[in-house]
Amino acid sequence: MNLFGYLLSAPNNVAFTIGRLTVQWYGLILTSAMVLGLVCIILLGKEQKIKSDDMITLFLYIIPLAVIFARLVYVIVRPEYFPINSIGIKEWIENGGIGTPTPENSLINLFAIWEGGITIVGGVIGGLLGGWLFSRKYKIKFSTLADICVPVLLMCQAIGRWGNYMNQEAYGLVVTDPKWQWFPFAVYIDAVGEWHLATFFYAFVINLLGALAIYLCTRKNKVKGLAVFMYLAIYCTKRFFMEFIRLDAVKTDGGIGVTQVAMLIGALIGVVGGILYYKHGVLDLKRAEIKEEIAAAQEKAIAGKKL
Repeated sequence: MNLFGYLLSAPNNVAFTIGRLTVQWYGLILTSAMVLGLVCIILLGKEQKIKSDDMITLFLYIIPLAVIFARLVYVIVRPEYFPINSIGIKEWIENGGIGTPTPENSLINLFAIWEGGITIVGGVIGGLLGGWLFSRKYKIKFSTLADICVPVLLMCQAIGRWGNYMNQEAYGLVVTDPKWQWFPFAVYIDAVGEWHLATFFYAFVINLLGALAIYLCTRKNKVKGLAVFMYLAIYCTKRFFMEFIRLDAVKTDGGIGVTQVAMLIGALIGVVGGILYYKHGVLDLKRAEIKEEIAAAQEKAIAGKKL
């Protein structure tokens, strides 16, 4: 293995430790992505004349629900978390609490996000719910908020994929041909001593390009809210095809890809729904323009009569 290949293999997933508290690179990368995301939505909010304080409040609505749903969906589609035989809190504390494994088949294990195990699909659902609740309370159009937050979300997802790299997870099929054992096509996984398709890196690039595309297409688009459909189309299509080569794809006993089916449905909603939504939005804008022209003509006619 050459020097470059070595540097991109077998990373230490622990960033640092403080006493019994272990801080992993995965958590550090995700936290950095969230901080960068907050800065971005504040700046993009200013372009839409939304106060920074409001965007910070929006962030506080989105993140908790995103985390809760990210864990919830992850657990629901994985039967190994069930059945639940005990609460497990007492045993966990007696064993040392934070920094020690939670008891299996216990209630506390369902919430053990610090041990890893979240899904972006659940996170997006929770984030959308948080954004909707914020828009209802603060009377800011959800469609406007979506166009601000969605490209930032995809950018943060792109950054988060490097957390998968540090954990040596979310990789693809084994690469046995030495001609293809190089990064970024493949990545060396130290835990199994093999080269695998670098699906985390493919996702990083596609997410980053998708975020840029959504931002450029929605920034000055008068039909607000299109970002949600663009996200579904881009992310779900990418994830659908990625499931063919990822080794950790969730499947039923019958071999059906659970995530893959959900992604196919999401992609169709994104494409078909996006086209219909855009056409409806354009018609609404035309109706509004016609009403303004009629109102202006009426005002002009009234002014002429007065003269």
